[in-house]
Amino acid sequence: MKHNPFFFGRVLVLGGAVLTGLLAILSLHQPGQAAPAPRPVSGAASATPGPSPTPTGATIALAVVGAPAGAWTDVQWQDGLGQWHDVNGWQAALDPTGQRLWWVGNSMLGQNGLFRWVVTLGQGGPVWATSLVFHLPATPGYVAWQNIYGPDTPAAPVVPPAATATVPPANLGTTLPSSPAGTYVVQPGDNLYGIALRFQTTVGALLAQNGLSGSLIFPGQVLVIPGGNSAGAAAPANTPAPAASPAGPASPAHGIYVVQRGDTLYGIALRYGTTVAAIQAANQLYGSLIFVGQTLIIP
Repeated sequence: MKHNPFFFGRVLVLGGAVLTGLLAILSLHQPGQAAPAPRPVSGAASATPGPSPTPTGATIALAVVGAPAGAWTDVQWQDGLGQWHDVNGWQAALDPTGQRLWWVGNSMLGQNGLFRWVVTLGQGGPVWATSLVFHLPATPGYVAWQNIYGPDTPAAPVVPPAATATVPPANLGTTLPSSPAGTYVVQPGDNLYGIALRFQTTVGALLAQNGLSGSLIFPGQVLVIPGGNSAGAAAPANTPAPAASPAGPASPAHGIYVVQRGDTLYGIALRYGTTVAAIQAANQLYGSLIFVGQTLIIP
């Protein structure tokens, strides 16, 4: 058998072509090589935002007793000249419970200066009451309460005719007779102002006559009455005691009132056309607590 050189050449050419094709296919697919990651879009966020931080700060709060319908509240601050100005954004009506709260941010905690609440009769209306002055809280989470128990100036009371105290005609225009100094034994509930009214003298005269340096007296103490009669444990016969009618207790516009069941300082102030603060000052009271049978001076 003879060798055909053309046959072997064709076989070699064909084998080379097949080998080249296989190498090309293998180069297109290489197992184990990961595909390249896609490039991020330009300007896309690089992180997912977390939850919003919890707000911190403090609170100022107001509670009003007896506020009229439609009452409006306003928070004011005082400048260096003593003038008051509204705090921007801290104006709103009282809620149905008579309260109003405002949140104080961290940047305002402990801020110097005086503030106050003002209650008006409707938005922009006349002032009905003002609170005591206060400072903004300095501690996060603190609630600073202010209380208002009634109007700054109570309205003049309308007293029914039956509740008006009267003085017997026989005593009109009478005065205590001039006589040597008498004495009076202090009773529970007495004070110098009431005793001075009863014997038509002054607190200053009682202090001077008895060598007192203050207004403190106690039951059983014997006081010398300047220019008066000796009264013992009772008032002079020609000095009318406070009278009460079936419609309710009453006493002179400037005199003594005996506390009845259900009374409050605010109600008594309304009845006699004065203020709670004036009654507290005249009776040396440091709060609003009173009790049945207590004797109050009505200034």
